[in-house]
Amino acid sequence: MIAEKYDFISVEDDDYFEFVSIGPKGEITKVVQFILIDQERSIYNLGLGDKNPATNEIIDNVATNNKDTDKILATIGQIGRQFLERKPDAAVLFEGNSKSRNRLYRMGISKYLYDISKNFAIFDSRTKS
Repeated sequence: MIAEKYDFISVEDDDYFEFVSIGPKGEITKVVQFILIDQERSIYNLGLGDKNPATNEIIDNVATNNKDTDKILATIGQIGRQFLERKPDAAVLFEGNSKSRNRLYRMGISKYLYDISKNFAIFDSRTKS
């Protein structure tokens, strides 16, 4: 069964979403943004970061550690589902900016792989053809 999720909003268009992480570090606005990286094949990069409330800058190299990783990953999954429902021919690349973050993402995906794979094809970029 998929974990509890945060409510989210699409702020500017179908490619930009925000939600609020709530935990011991307080309320932190998270941003999920899909950026087209290959127009011919309709491949989007999924970016995740914290929104700086003073500057609105998106910071993608911070480890918030707000003790809600499963809920954040479930929310990102739901955002991804909504994005792909609106753009059914798109593919999404989801990759962390460090080995430890990639490991965290793989662990989250693995935990819910059965449920995720019912609706999505998952490919590991490390897999050789």
